[in-house]
Amino acid sequence: MNENDLTTKLLQQQSTASSTAKDEYAANSCIQRLKHLKTLYDNELITENDFETRKSQIVDELTGTSSGTVKTTRRKISTQRNSSLVTSLDESKTSDQVSADPMNIVLAENVLAENGGNDGAQPKQRKKRNRKKIDVIKHGPPDWSKIRSEKAEKWTYSYSEEKWYKEQCKVKIDEVPFDKGGLRYVFHLQDLSIPGRKYVAKMSQDMRDNIKKEIYFNDVRMQAIARFFCHGITGYNSYNPPKKVDFLDAYVLHLKQREGSPVCHVEQYIAGEYKKYNNNTGWVSNDDRNTPHAFAHFTYQASKGKLLVCDIQGVNDIYTDPQVHSSQNVKAFGRGNLGEQGFANFLRTHRCNRICQYLTLTNINQLPIKQMGTVPANTQIASGGIATVPFDFEKSGNAPLLSDQGFPKIVESIDESPEIQDQKNKGESSSCWSFCVVL
Repeated sequence: MNENDLTTKLLQQQSTASSTAKDEYAANSCIQRLKHLKTLYDNELITENDFETRKSQIVDELTGTSSGTVKTTRRKISTQRNSSLVTSLDESKTSDQVSADPMNIVLAENVLAENGGNDGAQPKQRKKRNRKKIDVIKHGPPDWSKIRSEKAEKWTYSYSEEKWYKEQCKVKIDEVPFDKGGLRYVFHLQDLSIPGRKYVAKMSQDMRDNIKKEIYFNDVRMQAIARFFCHGITGYNSYNPPKKVDFLDAYVLHLKQREGSPVCHVEQYIAGEYKKYNNNTGWVSNDDRNTPHAFAHFTYQASKGKLLVCDIQGVNDIYTDPQVHSSQNVKAFGRGNLGEQGFANFLRTHRCNRICQYLTLTNINQLPIKQMGTVPANTQIASGGIATVPFDFEKSGNAPLLSDQGFPKIVESIDESPEIQDQKNKGESSSCWSFCVVL
């Protein structure tokens, strides 16, 4: 073999080795992304549809061939590795029988326990939680005169005092959901203390949230904290941005006359087109909006990098259902609080815009300032920089029980006839009353 032939053979071997290393790196990268995707889904940070779509994309990327030089044997090995992983990600489904009433379907579903191995030969696999599919009928508020009222306790949160306050109230709840999100169904609700105002009750699709009711308190507290970053003395709106922002004032409702003494999330109904602008894992919408992203960036810098309000969504600039990331108290804000990783997710995809520039927020990514969207009248605020928003991380995160004894099984029951109840309600007509468990 002459020198030229030897050189050619060595170059071919090096090329083959390099290609193999690249294939292995790509496969490992896809596997890690699949594992991360499964973690997001298990922690309810993405919906089932998002999980399946993204999983399919990664699987196609892993098993597809973009170059004719990739050997068949290597493709088979890659396919086998991926098939094994995907099998571990797919989870079996079972069904439980529940009442056909829509609200009962939301509330009566059971959480499936982890499945032990059958004979020791197969590794145990966790069964997928059984979420019932119910029909969501788009409709306005019902005829409230045909729905019976019930006693309840309203729990409101004071950010300035870090305390919860309770007051008695009467409400009426529509039994058919008119909308739903990735995790909850939405029902019309009437607060009889303010009958002319429209409210909604948000009830989880996951029965575990009826057992661990803290999720509702976490959500209301996060919304109150987000409002403080809007309206506080040194909050976002104090700097006169081109568009001011707000978060709906929410409260936890304890349904005393319902079986199981459940709770739900209540807030005012807002009409208009509902949009989501970012989430807690770094996703950013394609809408040319500056305000939602500038506000999220503001909370990060105003808290000196210790807190971030994200998952911005709502109608125009009236927002709801935020997620708070905190590096100081990771357990304070529920499963969606990703701490430092949450900060990194946001900063990785955030591009500063003209409002960020106006507020003198640090351009961490050092990318060109986005010029599209809302533009402030002035280049930057007169003070030359924003002040810190005071926040006590040590006190945040304490969700109380509704009473010293916790949640009673049944507080009271209704057994009067509709006629007697009508007299008590001063002429209110009613439909047939039945107990159901609401989340």
